[in-house]
Formats: sequence, C-alpha cells, structure tokens
Amino acid sequence: EFSSKHFRTWGGTIHAASLFAQTERPESQAQQKRAMNSVIDKVAERLGNTRAVCRQCYIDPEVFRAWSEGRLLDEMADANKGKRSIAGLDDEEALVLRWLKARE
Repeated sequence: EFSSKHFRTWGGTIHAASLFAQTERPESQAQQKRAMNSVIDKVAERLGNTRAVCRQCYIDPEVFRAWSEGRLLDEMADANKGKRSIAGLDDEEALVLRWLKARE
C-alpha cells in the first residue's frame, strides 16, 4: 500500500537526482554546500515543503552521497547503459530506479 509520502519521496528523489546530474560539483566544501542547498530548495519548492523537511524526508540520502563523492554522473551513465523501459515510468524515472537498484 502506498501513501502520499511514498509518491513525494519518489518525486523528490527523481527531481534531486536529475538536478544533481546537471550540477557540477565544486571543489570547496562551502561551494558544495551552497550547490546542494540550491538543489534541495528547488525540490522543496516543487513539493511545497521546507529545505529541512525535504532533505530529511523526501530525497534518498544516496543521492546526496553519490553527488558529494563525485560518483553520481558515472553511476548514472552506467545505469543508463542497460537502458530499458519500465512500464509506467518515464525515462528519467526508469534511469533513477535502475541506479538505485544498482546501489543495493
């Protein structure tokens, strides 16, 4: 059984992964934090929530780790190599799902 929180978490994770994939990772910690907050703010705005709630509840923590460690783009590219459609998901959702499953 799914609740609205499941859908919000899925939507938040998809949007964050997409935004991080388009965001170059700065070298300094301070710039990384600003870039991360910018992405979280965009996701929070879409979900109608605060940055803190969005970070804590609606974005899979692996998205943050992969981006901050500089491995998100390579891992997404690897997940995209086995590109296959998944019924009921658009291409972006299918890519993030393949990436998350590869992380298990």
